[in-house]
Amino acid sequence: GGPPQPLTLPDEKRGETSHRQPTFLPQTRTVLFVTEYSAPDERSLQAVSLDTKEIRSVSPGGAVLPRYVPTGHLAQLNDGKLVVTPFDPTTLRFTGPPVTLFEDVNSFSFSNEGTLVYSESPAYNVRTSTLVWANRDGSVNPLPLPPAVYDHPRLSADGRKIVIHRADAKAVDGAGAPASGGLWLYDITRETLSKVTYDAASDWPIWSADGTKIIYGANRPR
Repeated sequence: GGPPQPLTLPDEKRGETSHRQPTFLPQTRTVLFVTEYSAPDERSLQAVSLDTKEIRSVSPGGAVLPRYVPTGHLAQLNDGKLVVTPFDPTTLRFTGPPVTLFEDVNSFSFSNEGTLVYSESPAYNVRTSTLVWANRDGSVNPLPLPPAVYDHPRLSADGRKIVIHRADAKAVDGAGAPASGGLWLYDITRETLSKVTYDAASDWPIWSADGTKIIYGANRPR
């Protein structure tokens, strides 16, 4: 309840451009986050207290997506590698050397019991793919969609439609990320695919609670 309040603001004098990827440390009122700087590929891991708003530096480096694991480790992505390091959430210090679990990873998550789920694919997931239903018994059933570079599917609340980002695998920028792409809507009952956005690169869709609207990010000029 209540309006949102800023927790941190980038320090422009130190060359900070953004604070992102926040994650709570369990049983604390401390949030870890990644700070990016104006220098290319320069990042650092920092922590902020919800009570004092004090920001502490945890470690420099280019790692992203910090996640504390119940085993007492901090997991991060570093150069496409999933790395875990012993970590003390009270002192905010690493207590041992890092260990690489997997390579060529672009996203991951841990359950409270320590079970790992990760996506093993090239950076930005630029590759032809298909959309499938994955059942609890492990069976996979593909949907009747043409192969393309799909990403970030979101199912409507009534289970009848899927909005998904579709990129052009042949159009990539200097970093290898899709340079263009838009949102498409798949009607599961009718088995039809229709384009939603036309005038700007659009991604990261979510449905409104009543299923009548789609909210998404776009680089459309103001």
